[in-house]
Amino acid sequence: GATIGLLHARGQLNPAEAAFVHQVGEVLTVALARDRREKDLLRREQRLIEAQRISHVGSYDFELATNTNLWSDQLYRIYGREPQSFNASYERFLRFIHPDHRERNTQIHQHASATGEPYRMLDRIVPPDGEVRHPSSNGQVPLAGTGIALRNAAPGVTNTSRAVAGGCCARPDRRRRS
Repeated sequence: GATIGLLHARGQLNPAEAAFVHQVGEVLTVALARDRREKDLLRREQRLIEAQRISHVGSYDFELATNTNLWSDQLYRIYGREPQSFNASYERFLRFIHPDHRERNTQIHQHASATGEPYRMLDRIVPPDGEVRHPSSNGQVPLAGTGIALRNAAPGVTNTSRAVAGGCCARPDRRRRS
């Protein structure tokens, strides 16, 4: 700005040239700021991926209206699959759940969708390698202002080997919602 004004005052730039140079400078400033934000976002995403891998915690975000279920790479690994090896859907997810636990799982998700209450559950799955796993998940279905469920978000899904009577347990999470 000051340099452009100085050049214009010295007669080295006419008003149209000064305005053009000023606009180019503003565009470059915005572009550089956007580039910094994008690089920062990419670094944060890489840190999250690394943290999930190291801690053996995955996550998913299920958009109810579109039946789009976005899984983190670590969640695929917890379920014994290669990251991004298939398009996740709720029906596909249910096929991974042991048949004895599918109805209970569906009921828990339906209750959370109707009430918006957080939930915690322990599932039983048998991945392709045959090793029985018990992923534990904490989730919540945020409701729109109209009370309609928008999505099911489970930021914490981890593989646990703890034994639970009956193979699995489920209960609403009674912690205070934020």
